[in-house]
Amino acid sequence: MKCFKRYLSLLMVAVMLLTVAGCASTPVKEAVAEGKTTIFTPGTYKGTGDGNGGKFTVDVTFSEKSIDEIVIGENKETEGVANNAFDRIPKSIIENQSIGVDTVSGATITSKAILQAVEDAIVQAGGKPEDFKKPQVKKAGMIEEYTADIAIVGAGGSGTTAAVEAARNGASVIMIEKNSYPGGISSFGAGIGGVESSYQKEAGLTFTSDEVYEHMLNYTNATVYAPLLRRIIELSGETIDWLSSDEFKLDISVITPNIWKGEVYDTYHLIYPYGPDRFGPLIDDFVGNGGTLMLETEGKSLIKEGDRVVGVKAVKSDGTEVIIHSDAVIVATGGALANKEMLVEYTGTAEYAMMQPSVSDGAGIRMSVEAGAATTNELFVEVSEIGMTPGIAEKTKFNINLLSVAGLLHVNASGTRYFNEGLFKEQPLNVGGASASSTSPYYVIFDQATVDKMIEGGLKALLPEEGSEDLKEQLDRLSFFGSTSGVPPMFAGAAYPLDNLSYELEEGIKGGYVWKADSIEELAKVTDLNNLTSTVTRYKELVDARHDEDLLKKDIYLTEISTGPYYAVKYLPGAFNTLGGVMVNENLQALDANSKPITGLYVAGVDGGSMFHKPYYDICGTSMMYAFNSGRIAGKEASKFVGK
Repeated sequence: MKCFKRYLSLLMVAVMLLTVAGCASTPVKEAVAEGKTTIFTPGTYKGTGDGNGGKFTVDVTFSEKSIDEIVIGENKETEGVANNAFDRIPKSIIENQSIGVDTVSGATITSKAILQAVEDAIVQAGGKPEDFKKPQVKKAGMIEEYTADIAIVGAGGSGTTAAVEAARNGASVIMIEKNSYPGGISSFGAGIGGVESSYQKEAGLTFTSDEVYEHMLNYTNATVYAPLLRRIIELSGETIDWLSSDEFKLDISVITPNIWKGEVYDTYHLIYPYGPDRFGPLIDDFVGNGGTLMLETEGKSLIKEGDRVVGVKAVKSDGTEVIIHSDAVIVATGGALANKEMLVEYTGTAEYAMMQPSVSDGAGIRMSVEAGAATTNELFVEVSEIGMTPGIAEKTKFNINLLSVAGLLHVNASGTRYFNEGLFKEQPLNVGGASASSTSPYYVIFDQATVDKMIEGGLKALLPEEGSEDLKEQLDRLSFFGSTSGVPPMFAGAAYPLDNLSYELEEGIKGGYVWKADSIEELAKVTDLNNLTSTVTRYKELVDARHDEDLLKKDIYLTEISTGPYYAVKYLPGAFNTLGGVMVNENLQALDANSKPITGLYVAGVDGGSMFHKPYYDICGTSMMYAFNSGRIAGKEASKFVGK
């Protein structure tokens, strides 16, 4: 990422310190009161912090008594997400002369990295960090009240599309968002599912909405709400064309043939740009039609009058209370991935690796339940098609992550083989991901010969010369996807040499999530995988026989483990978001325990639970398809309800 430099003049800071009456005391004021003349050794010092994209430095300039200037150095933080932290954290530190200031919602890791770097610089300048950790003063007792036809809680894919549709229909709309930027996880999804789009028709794809609907309903054993599934699929192709129209101009292309062997239909459309900028045209349209967007404003509770929902209470990041009176509320807060307690309660573990930072803590589900809504009988995690290590090397190319989908030996925390690893390669979302989410953490075991092959030729090098032509073609498509989609290039090495693998393994050893040993017995000891020795002995018998009679993995995936040293890599399921939540009907109205709509309450996106059932569908892009289409439907239906 380009170097972000944020300068604040000493004169401005001096004026603020002298003129802000009634604020909490700062180390500078205390030092003056005590007669001290020096707190720091003046100069510029380079502090280091651990960001989302690795370490980065911050140049901090001190006078004898104050922090005067903070300049962010070169970094690999996600542009569009980190920018607000780069702008605001230095300013807050200087204004408050404190590193106890609030982090920026949605950029928490970057914010903490800046604070860490400034603390490092304070020590270098001879200061005491504990003297600079006074909390930022909140605005106690401030209340703002608003009135609108529709209030929307959450500005992700579902909330934003709902806002666009409602504002276009003439409704007055206020949309609040906890994050410091709109888009949520939908900013980072590589693609969106759709059926009968113009792109599919141009590509000669002839499957119909009826066929996809029937397949998806049967896949869930009819456990989802069929009218909702039907409506989402029927709108999905139009939504693809809507997003790429002259109004929004998103760059979209259909992937065909599909990127995974086990997928049934080519529904996946890549969508550009990648990141929060994706939502710029949608937000501009919403605001241009009279809508109001309030960022860093967190929904707390719904307002009810009798059986009707008539507004929402929220709070801004500075402590100001917000009350929005409305005829309808659309809840779209993006699930509960950031709520560890809910994850443990519903999934049995909180050991997941977020694919992107999330602030979705289940607030939308909680608020809806408090207002009388019922929930579906499960909440589960949409797991990535690739495993994530607990740490990430600073100069990673994600070579190490590809090992999780290479068909190699997988074991659980006791060292026991637990499923057919070939399925993680052929059906990584609905089978591999589901299995990984039930066995977190898991470990992949392999030898040096396997490492050498992958460094030379990627995952293709593990396949036999004959009988694997279709799989090699799939890996070519996967590599193309990884090198062009705009997402981190996790799949680029599927067909290409994993030239960064040795470095990433060595960094993993330093980080404590990779182990290397000269024998399997030693590897079992250092990893504490008690059954590993017997598991590998049995697995080698299956490899030698070229037949997996235990779990029926295809023989083309039976890779030898015979040439030391030997490796074990720890993986966590990579998590996008949660699925399951509030019961809704085909109009996205929240339902009570008797399946009756709660007047004035709509729930869009993954806060709603009637579209999904574990495991995830065997069709790519379904959660993004649901986000954008459920939002559009909720926006239209809420507009009708308020008379627009």
